[in-house]
Amino acid sequence: MLDALTCPEDRKLFLQQSKADFVSDQHFGLGLWIRNNWIYGIEDKACMCMLPGLSKDEVFLDHPDCVSSRFLEKYYDHLKRVDKG
Repeated sequence: MLDALTCPEDRKLFLQQSKADFVSDQHFGLGLWIRNNWIYGIEDKACMCMLPGLSKDEVFLDHPDCVSSRFLEKYYDHLKRVDKG
């Protein structure tokens, strides 16, 4: 889902960072988009498919900033897998 929001050039730049730097740098970028669109007041939490093995209650019990950071970490992992082909 996040691939549709980012361009290939940005994804390459993301991978030039460490995971921690990516998550920190994207707090007000993709992280804000995640919080506004997937966390605050959404009816359908279909985005939970990005966090396999965790229940909705486990994820959305935390502060929204923590939740969006988890999504960003998983997205970074996804980009690494795709990059390795």
